[in-house]
Amino acid sequence: MTELQELNINSLGKTKGYVKNSTIGFLLYFLPLFSLKMLGLDVTGNAGRIITVIAVAISIFIMHKITCGRKRMTIWMLLLMIGIITVIMSGKYSIFFSIFTLFLLDQVKQDQLKYIYKDLLIVGTILLLIALVQSINTGDIQSRFINGTYTLITKRPNYIYVDFFALANIYLLSKKKVKTLRFCILYLFIGNALYIYTGSRSGFLCVVIEIMLLILFEKTKILQKNFVRTIIPHVTIILFIVNFLFNWGYGKISFLTQLNLMLQNRLRYGKLFLTLYRPKLFGQRIAESYAVENYQVLDNTYLSMLLIYGLVISVVWIGLNYYCASSLTNRLKSKELAILFSYLLYGFTESFVVVSFISMIFFVYSECLHNNPDISLKKEKKRRRISLFRGSNS
Repeated sequence: MTELQELNINSLGKTKGYVKNSTIGFLLYFLPLFSLKMLGLDVTGNAGRIITVIAVAISIFIMHKITCGRKRMTIWMLLLMIGIITVIMSGKYSIFFSIFTLFLLDQVKQDQLKYIYKDLLIVGTILLLIALVQSINTGDIQSRFINGTYTLITKRPNYIYVDFFALANIYLLSKKKVKTLRFCILYLFIGNALYIYTGSRSGFLCVVIEIMLLILFEKTKILQKNFVRTIIPHVTIILFIVNFLFNWGYGKISFLTQLNLMLQNRLRYGKLFLTLYRPKLFGQRIAESYAVENYQVLDNTYLSMLLIYGLVISVVWIGLNYYCASSLTNRLKSKELAILFSYLLYGFTESFVVVSFISMIFFVYSECLHNNPDISLKKEKKRRRISLFRGSNS
């Protein structure tokens, strides 16, 4: 079977059409791990590791032949090697699998993503409903600092809101055109209902911000303004600096003390880890504690990148976000820009943004890399093709 030959089969989402081996391979890799994260299960646990190994092996076997230009393959191999070194140094697997996810997505043609989105929506919706049913009797009454005073709220697992946020963004990505106002009204209604149910303030805030960005980018010409086009690519760098200053300045500025109370001591924990650890080239292991009597967790994507995954990965991530923001702005991709910025803002209070199995920002990255005029697959076809598995058929 040749590389360009297609299979006339049904996708997992019951959609008839031509689905390529690369698409099937990606789904067999991604869906099991996506399902674990949707249910709030640990991918790095014993069961998760077994499922991960099986999923990776099956996906590579199905895809058979991974081909691209020599320069492009060299870059991917270098990034995967950096990912492996980061795993060894930090003890965290997220970055390696996120790079591997992008690598597999690079083999999937953009017109095939509709099958992936449809299957993720179907499976994800079923799993979210299961998670909601499982959480009915798990709510705890907790005190939260809201609007300058402590208020009792019912708190349920945050991963439920992260699941909802992921599904909403998969839906956005799956549609070429979205009726923005109708979607935003429904999005806000469901988002508010889930906020009341789970108590996830950061999740609801990101939903509100994403709705505002969708309307702003879609209904105005702001993306055509020169000063906006200049600022947008630098957003990740700005957020990195703001995160560092907020965490490092905790205890010195009264405003940050109030903000820390609203963020459930996240600034205090960030300051603690910044005091105990210094950024390393390829990351390091840090001592986190989930014990109730000694809870110390680095719940911040930016500080996690810097302290856990290291300077090299941080620079690569900043560069990737810089390129994607610039590319999306130049092509006036308002929907994708809103998704990108919403996840980057979510990173202030959560560390899952760099976990590809639940962070849909990686599909935005893939779209941008496919549309890079310098490394697009169309130009790569003209170059010499190399294969990871010489002599195998696809």
